[in-house]
Parts: sequence; structure tokens; C-alpha cells
Amino acid sequence: MHSPSGAVHFYLNKLYFADMIKSLLLYCLLLLGFASFAQDNTYYVVSTTEVYRMPDLKARKLGVYARGGKATFIKNVANNWAEIITENNKHGYVQSQFIAKSLNANDSYKPDPAVFMGPDDVMGCPHLYVTAAGVRTRAIYKEGKPLTRILRTNEPLCISYLPYDENDLVLIEGNDKDDMIFTQRKFLGPKLDFLKTVQQYKSIPAADTAKRKTLIERIYEMSWREDKAQTLEAVNLFIQQQIDNNQSKILDNLVFEKYMLEQTHVSYTQEELEKKLANGNYTMKINGIRADTSLSLKQIKSLKLPYKVSTSPSDMPEVGPEADKVLKFDAFNIYYNTKEDAGYIEEVNFIKPAKIEIEFAGQLINNNTTEKEFLKKFGKFIYIPDWLNAPHVYHLNSISDGGNIVVTFKNGSIESFGEFYCC
Repeated sequence: MHSPSGAVHFYLNKLYFADMIKSLLLYCLLLLGFASFAQDNTYYVVSTTEVYRMPDLKARKLGVYARGGKATFIKNVANNWAEIITENNKHGYVQSQFIAKSLNANDSYKPDPAVFMGPDDVMGCPHLYVTAAGVRTRAIYKEGKPLTRILRTNEPLCISYLPYDENDLVLIEGNDKDDMIFTQRKFLGPKLDFLKTVQQYKSIPAADTAKRKTLIERIYEMSWREDKAQTLEAVNLFIQQQIDNNQSKILDNLVFEKYMLEQTHVSYTQEELEKKLANGNYTMKINGIRADTSLSLKQIKSLKLPYKVSTSPSDMPEVGPEADKVLKFDAFNIYYNTKEDAGYIEEVNFIKPAKIEIEFAGQLINNNTTEKEFLKKFGKFIYIPDWLNAPHVYHLNSISDGGNIVVTFKNGSIESFGEFYCC
């Protein structure tokens, strides 16, 4: 059984399969050129500049660099030109004055052209936004793993070289062969306006199902970057589009998302939150033993659950109280400090025979809690950082110093509860 939102994402991810096939030859050709790109001849672009097909200002322009972009230097040629390989592995030429082995605060440079957004309060780098839904990226140099993650409508991406051909690839992440991720130029542009796109969708005749389908998928994805009221509006529009076209493949998932958004639409104010949590964030009991505080070895044994002991450094937590042992239970780990006789639990999985009970803001979470019950009880406490890529993962607002409470569900049933701390 898929998670309630899984079919939505699978459905959207299929949209650009045809583009993958069309671009396969291009990717293979790029692979052949990697040997040159991989040389330790990396130069920085010190000022925005265009890249030319030949060392001539009248030659065809291949694309434009923002300051800080990288190029592989091949050689100097006549009249102060340099032959380079661009970030997307195309041969071209730039004027030598615009590239150097390092960037310097004293560099003389022109502002990046308007085609690049920022740097601004959204991204501290030149960037563009994804303008289509469910765009697949490519790790073209990573052997055996050409597909990586999915880009969502209005997702901002740092861009330092932008080719002019809409079918060319754009480097959006990574510096080394194995972590370089690319997408096509045609999927990038200025941020789409949510309200204008909704208006555009509503103005399209019902008979134009193809165009309405394209827009509703973009509206749905971009809405998760808006406030919950707008996300709810998008989900309602998507539900109606499915009904109007007699499509039921993702309808149940959308109906669940509507329920979830309705439960989490209004949040507590900070004052209300502190009042609700006046007696602490939560209490946890495992088989009747209080487990949200430090546990002595005697208390650990009284849980009456089997465990294994690990002293491997790789099993130790990166943050939190110091531990020299990890006591591994089926449903959780206890990080234990022998000297202080104190152990703590970071995350629990709701696996029998452990009987787990958690009280938060006067409400109870236990092994039998369903996702819908949880949403109804805790909706006002919940925020959801990334539903499209991590659905059914809920964060609970708390008043702890640096603590982040995360609750996950699978197939409608509770899976885990944990409190994590930033380093």
C-alpha cells in the first residue's frame, strides 16, 4: 500500500519521461567530454560574461556566466581570448580578463545580468526558479545512477552558468563528478506568481484539458511554498480537476491532504503555545517507565525488553549528552553514559512488544494512534517543512531550547516519534 500522497508524486514524476528519452543522446555526448572537464584546471569567472562559440565578439553566443561561476581552462588563444569548457561541458571562448584562478574582493566586475535572480533574501547566490512540475534532474557523470531527485515548481536553485539553448543542461548542484546534478534550461526562469497562475487556470476553457492539467500540476506544487490557505485552495482545485475528468488515480490522496490542511490551517500563537506547554514539552512512558528523562541502568532493566550493547564510535550520536554505550532495543536506542549512570532516548518506533505512551499538551500518542486522530488532536501544533518530498512527516512546535519534535506515519499508522537537536 502506498502512502496517501505517494501516487500524486509518482503521477507528476512521469510527466517528463519523454524529455529524458529525447535528451539521452546529449547526455552520452557529454559523458565523452568529461576527461577534459575533470582536469584540475578550474578557473573562476570574475565578472559576468557571455561565452562564445568562437574567439570573436561577433560569434554565436552559447550562454552567460554570473560572477563566481566555474570553467575548465584549456588554453589561451590570440587576442586575449581563453578556450574553456563550461559547467555543462560545452567548448567555448571567453575574454581572458574575465577568468582567474581565484576570486578576490578587489576584482573589477560588472553586476550580474537581470536574467539571474539575486543574491537576495531568498538565496545568497544568483538563482532561478523551477517553472514546471515534477522535473527530473540528471547526474550525468555518475555511473549507473543517471536519475537523482525531483524538482518542484517555484523551487529556487543556485545557477552560475545559463546556456541560451533551452534544451542545454544547467548545473544546479555539486562540484565533483559524482555529485553534479543538471536539469534543462527550459525548466528554469523567474518565479511564477501563485495567484496569477490560479487566475490563468480558471480562465482556460474546460474543454482544453491538456493545458488545464499542466497548470493545475504547477499550481499544486507551488502552493506548498505558499501559506496553508493557498495550499488548501490548490488541493481543492486539483480535486475538482480530477472529478471533472473522471480521474480517480490520485483523488483519495488529495482528499487526505485536504483533511490534513484543514486540521493544521490555524496555529497557536507563541503565547498560547507556551500556555499549553507550561508543564514541559512532553512526557514519555515505555512499558510504564518514564523515559523522556535520563534513565538509570536499573530503570533500563525494568523495561523488561531485550537489547544488545554496542560501543562502536559510529553508533554514537553526533549531538546530545555524551555516551560510551548504545543499548539497542528493537523499538529504540538508549545512549548510555556509564560514569553518570544515565541514558537517553532520541527516537522511538512504535513496534510491539514495547508499549509506548507519549503525552503532549494534554493529549496522548500511543501505539494505536492513527494519522487522522493525530492530526485532529495536534493540528494546531504542526508544521510541515517539505510535504512533497517527505510526506507524512510532521514537526511539532515546542518551547524547548533547540529541540525539534518529529512524528512520522506510514500507511495511516504511527511509525516514529523523536526529538532532535541542532548542533
